[in-house]
Amino acid sequence: MNKNHKKVLGVVFLNLLIICFFFSVNVNAQEYTLQLSMNDEFIWEVKELNKDKFEYTFNAEPNFDVGDQIKLVVREVTDIEGIRWSIVVAFWDFGTDWNVDGEIEYLSIDKNPMFYDDYLFVPTPVDDYLELAILGLPTDYYYSPPLTIGRQARSDIDISYRVEKSFDINGIITSETYFDEGDSVIVKMEATFFLVPLGFSFIGFMAIGIISMIAIFLKKNKIRFG
Repeated sequence: MNKNHKKVLGVVFLNLLIICFFFSVNVNAQEYTLQLSMNDEFIWEVKELNKDKFEYTFNAEPNFDVGDQIKLVVREVTDIEGIRWSIVVAFWDFGTDWNVDGEIEYLSIDKNPMFYDDYLFVPTPVDDYLELAILGLPTDYYYSPPLTIGRQARSDIDISYRVEKSFDINGIITSETYFDEGDSVIVKMEATFFLVPLGFSFIGFMAIGIISMIAIFLKKNKIRFG
């Protein structure tokens, strides 16, 4: 190995050390909180859908239409040794009977934003978590203040599209939108409010693409009005 190669490797190694140190200092200094509790119940609704653009982009027909809803109930939230949260949820897909048991899904959220992986929701403070997360993500991700994270992607048939998720201060997705190459909306989900016997509960949304599912959670009675 010649001297130039050694210098290049030395610079790369030094940069990696600096990045690791940066994440370590910031994560250790910031305490993150998950605004999610057992028995939280949510409903999600499709607000906009362009079927032609969906089929062109994903080479498949959507299994939902505007106004269709799905449901999720949190069954268990566990803090695993201060490193991550383990979440158990019951999920009802579009067109399923809500009077029968939902499918059980297991989720995991790392407290270190360096390991963000398109989570279904994010810890608070949201801005701090996302700003650090974006530093460790591939270049096709971007952060748009105040609380929106986006990603450029390509479908299985190599069609370009873009998805953006916007959060509120509690780490709850208030909207998620898929755009085509011309920035026209393919499908959009928006959060709404719903009156329940125990008060106001936040209703988010869930986007089901070709192979992935996006779920949203919110701890009850944490919404401020006005």
